[in-house]
Order: sequence, then structure tokens, then C-alpha cells
Amino acid sequence: MHAYKMTVMALAGVVLSSLSATAVAQDAVRVRGAIERTEGSTYVVKARDGSELKVALADNPQIAGVVKASLSDIKQGSFVGVTAMPRADGSQSALEVHIFPEAMRGTGEGHYPWDLRPQSTMTNANVEQIVTAVDGQTLMLKYKDGEKKIFVPANTPIVVYAPGDKSDLKPGAKVFILASKQPDGTLQGRAWRVGRDGVTPPMWHNERSGFATAHCGGSMSRPTAILGAESDPSACFCAAAMKTLAPILRSAALPGA
Repeated sequence: MHAYKMTVMALAGVVLSSLSATAVAQDAVRVRGAIERTEGSTYVVKARDGSELKVALADNPQIAGVVKASLSDIKQGSFVGVTAMPRADGSQSALEVHIFPEAMRGTGEGHYPWDLRPQSTMTNANVEQIVTAVDGQTLMLKYKDGEKKIFVPANTPIVVYAPGDKSDLKPGAKVFILASKQPDGTLQGRAWRVGRDGVTPPMWHNERSGFATAHCGGSMSRPTAILGAESDPSACFCAAAMKTLAPILRSAALPGA
């Protein structure tokens, strides 16, 4: 029985460690809005729901300008990020394409859920093959863990990232920011995407308005107010893990165990 108790407590430790890692993930937020003004080293961003968010620059932030591009700018060997929706045949249909410069090759490489629309995904990968048709292009994208076939309609928004710096962060600029929530509740922006020449970063457009939902166990959890910033949908894992962990901990504490 002692061995059983030790095993149970070890399992509890693993689950609690996972919860701790998840809590860190929950501190990550995506901010979409326009820079209103600066207050010292802090940028005041007006989110799409009208609220104001204060975002400070992280140490060594990654800042990139967002410039309009076209289908012809996508070349074999390009490293791209494609937000897409699944199709019935298992392929994907692009909602937007971001072309990375060589200096940013490998950024966010992989295929994972995205929050532009329900069921949308992001694939950051190398363009292995391009098949051109009248109504668009089909891209074969390869990343370290797999590959995806994505159709890009002719009217898909396409942008290219250009090297940027703090001079791009000025009032009126539309931004998409990957930020982290600090212990004191403030936001710290580690990656900034800034529209240039009137361009709105395509990942700025999102069908949701001021709310994010976490998908858990096939059903949508309650909406969480996020003041114009989208949080990673990991809260459901915490709830599920705690629900599983509670009876295990109780069994470990049974009299005579």
C-alpha cells in the first residue's frame, strides 16, 4: 500500500507540473489593435472593442513591418505562414499568407490551431512545390514534423514581413502583438507585427469580438473576457486535470493507506 501511495503522489506531481506549465501558457495573449500613444516606454493600444491596453516592449523584441504582397511573391523555397481552414478532402484553404524574409526563416515552424476563425489553423513551413491554376495556387508545405497541402485562392490577402524597429511603433499604426502577462497584470510584447503604408496586418481580422473561447472535450467552454487580446485556449486542461487529480489524491489519503 505504501508503494501505491508513493506512485499516486508521483502521478500527482507530474499532473501538477503540467498545470504549472499550462498556467504559463495561459499568460500568453495576442493583442490586436492600433497604437494610440506612448506613455514613457509603454505603448497604449486601442483594441478593436474600444478598450485601451498598455503594452511594454520586452527585452530584445522581434519587430517586423507588414507590407502588401501578391501570389507571384510566393516562390518555391519561400518560408511562409498560412492561416487556413480545413477542406473536406483533408487539404486546407488559405485565409491569408505571410511571407517571411530569410532572417525570419523557421519562425513558429509547424502546424497548429489558430484563432482567426473557429477551426482555423496556422502552418509555418517551407514551400516545397507550387501548382498554379486560374483560380489560385496550391502549395505543398513541409515543416519539421510533416507537410500540408494548402490551396490559396487568387483573392487571398498576402503580405511579406520586412525588418522593423522601434521607429515603426508610432501612433496610428495597426499592430498584432504576441505578448505575455506579467505577475503585476501588465502586458509585455515580445513579437510585434506592424502594418506599413496603410496595410492592416491580415491576422488582425478576427470574427470574434472581445472574447475568446477555449475548446475542451468537443464542446466550447464559457466565453472569457479578454479586453481585445486573445489568450491561448488552455484553461480547459487545468479544469480537466484537476477533476482527474482530485479522486487520486483522496485515495492516497485514505485511513490505513
